[in-house]
Amino acid sequence: MSEVDINRLVEFAESILKIDNTNIIQKRNGLNNLLKKVSNCIPDVLTFIDSNTKDFTNWRYRDYYSEIYTGYGLYTKKEILKYVANHIMDINEYEKDTEDDLKIRKAKLQEYAQVVGIQPTYKRVTKYQGATGAGVHYDTIETILHPDIIYVQTGTYRKYWEYKNNQLFIFALNLYRTFGNYKFRELCNFTFLYIALKNELQQVEDEMELLGILPYSDKHENTDNANKLVESNIKEETPESKKPNREKSHFSDIIQHKNKEALLERLHSLIDVCKKGVDIAAVISKATLDKYLIRLPNEEEVCSEFKLPCTWEAIRKNLIDSEKVKSDKRYIAAQGIVIFE
Repeated sequence: MSEVDINRLVEFAESILKIDNTNIIQKRNGLNNLLKKVSNCIPDVLTFIDSNTKDFTNWRYRDYYSEIYTGYGLYTKKEILKYVANHIMDINEYEKDTEDDLKIRKAKLQEYAQVVGIQPTYKRVTKYQGATGAGVHYDTIETILHPDIIYVQTGTYRKYWEYKNNQLFIFALNLYRTFGNYKFRELCNFTFLYIALKNELQQVEDEMELLGILPYSDKHENTDNANKLVESNIKEETPESKKPNREKSHFSDIIQHKNKEALLERLHSLIDVCKKGVDIAAVISKATLDKYLIRLPNEEEVCSEFKLPCTWEAIRKNLIDSEKVKSDKRYIAAQGIVIFE
């Protein structure tokens, strides 16, 4: 989708969020409709987003607007996203560093800093010593910071060490590696707008529950104005031709087993006899957890390889790719599957 499309979606979000709580049902309907439009732009990314955004539950629309959509200031989240896109090859190299590699790299950085005449960075610590007749007297102590900080201010390695444990950096890096067939800048815009709108919608629905107001699907009230607010403006905005440009992906593209044919044959023997989406999801999840697949497949990849007895949604909602939730019934179901003995 083009930059103009993102700008328009942002304009619609601004209009909807300006609706006050005296028209909270209209506001809820508007957010719901807009969220669907954004979802249609990145349908195969939704499973990844829903399973990896536990650290962004407090994100709101204003966070997206100021930190990613505009992000003109220094040290914004947009800067982290730019770093991921521009230095992905460097990041891949840095992640492989052993302890010996780290020592060598730090020594080189320190040597480089001296060669180019960069002075070590100091931290100024001021200690209060009490008042004198001439006023307050201070004693200053200077301490050299860690060698990593000596690196030039725009150094990619220095930034890597600043970002490596940042949740946004980790999420964006996985997003880039999983959906490299998208244009990363557009993918980030749609992904974080989706997260922000989803959280805004949840906030509105929580307020409606406190106020004792049922969701619009139960009350069928005030839908016309909300639908007109979104549908009349963006109903033409998300045809297939205007989605982010990407190449068609195949299920075999995400297989990382040494014998792709053998794995496909085994997966067919397990999936082709399934009658329910939850059973198919258990097989796919186990293949992903066991590292036979580099990630969870999307709808296009699954439907192009297997003949399904159910809807994709019945499968998608039961997929899981994290071992951090071993109590989850989806994880437990996946553990009952044996891919290879």
